[in-house]
Amino acid sequence: MPVKQQTLMALHPELIQIALSRLDVHSLARFAAAAKDLQQHAEAVLRQRSAERRREPTTGRPRFEYIYSDQDPIPIGFSTWASYLAWFEYITLMINDGDYSVRIMALDKLNELAPVVLSQPQYAGAAMYLLMDDVVEVRNTAKWTMRRFDPVVLAQPQYASAVVSMLTDDFPALRMRALAIMERLDSVVLAQPQYASAVVARLLDVDLFVRIQALKTMERLDPVVLAQPQYASAVVSRLSDDDDKVRRQALHTMERLEPVVLAQPQYASAVVAKLLDVDLFVRIQALKTMKRLDPVVLAQPQYASAVVSMLTDDNWAVRIQALKIMERLDSVVLAQPQYASAVVPMLSDVDYCVRIQALQTMERLDPVVLSQPQYASAVVAKLLDVDLFVRRHALHTMELLDPVVLAQPQYASVVILRSKDVDYVVRERALAIMQRLSKAAINRARRFINRG
Repeated sequence: MPVKQQTLMALHPELIQIALSRLDVHSLARFAAAAKDLQQHAEAVLRQRSAERRREPTTGRPRFEYIYSDQDPIPIGFSTWASYLAWFEYITLMINDGDYSVRIMALDKLNELAPVVLSQPQYAGAAMYLLMDDVVEVRNTAKWTMRRFDPVVLAQPQYASAVVSMLTDDFPALRMRALAIMERLDSVVLAQPQYASAVVARLLDVDLFVRIQALKTMERLDPVVLAQPQYASAVVSRLSDDDDKVRRQALHTMERLEPVVLAQPQYASAVVAKLLDVDLFVRIQALKTMKRLDPVVLAQPQYASAVVSMLTDDNWAVRIQALKIMERLDSVVLAQPQYASAVVPMLSDVDYCVRIQALQTMERLDPVVLSQPQYASAVVAKLLDVDLFVRRHALHTMELLDPVVLAQPQYASVVILRSKDVDYVVRERALAIMQRLSKAAINRARRFINRG
């Protein structure tokens, strides 16, 4: 009678475990995956090996370990305890390796995990452990790993506090990286005094890029929190920073303030002062920040006049931003001679984009005001502009004129001439306006043309 082939399960468990104990963790994982009967034995070997390592005396760096109980569920991403323990045993050995490059490799392996898996305590704890490494390259890599944490997990005190502790790292790049991680915190969490105040302290960092990142991180605060004096004043203080990039970012951060807060004299006046900054981009950002002010506040003489003064800036982008702010003024305010008359010269600006924006700003005027000769004639003159986009927009602006004014020969005649323009859009818009004119008005305009 033939002898039946014994299955692996029929072998004595102790013999199996003795054999498996000779294998490294990679081989154990492969056996566990290939032979289902060996999974429980591989798990037992790995647990014993982990227990033995814990009993070893530590020398030098403290070891990282995460102790499981038999009641722990199999971690996400693994089908068996054996396959998981083989993998995690390998990672743990790498994390505790004396060679910093091996520890970086361990972090690279952790980065292969999906964020939901990486956020589990055993993995998140490993990254946090290496965040305190004595080698800067390891700490830097650990911060990249922690940036992949789910924000809810990152907000847990043990992780958030570890990141905050890195704000005082000797290396500016790591301080900046820590601030970038804090930027991922929920605004409610970041608003907690121990975190928000730690970020504010970095506004005085010796490194300009750290100061810039601190300002960016503060933009994550809720506007109500950011409006608190200790935070808003800290941001405003950076408007006098020696570096133009920091000043520009401070102005950008101030955009997060609610208009009613930004309108407070100590803040609004600080922004207005930056309209005279030596740096072009700071001036542009100052105007963008001023756009956040309520139109009623913008209409105050000290602010409106400051904006008007920027219409003579050497840079076309600054002039455009100034016109955009004036476009936000109430039509009654914009109609005041000192403001409306300041826009008119912009219709003859050397830059066609400025001329288009000037036309767009003129459209904010009440039709009755726009129909006044000094304004209407300035708009009509743009129908002869060398740039087709300016001519197109001028016709759009002319549509707002009072029909009685539009029918005047000196205006209607130019529209008729534009109906023969080389640009088809200009022709179509001119013909559309002509349809609004009476036959008598068109005839008068033609006679006006014939008289030269």
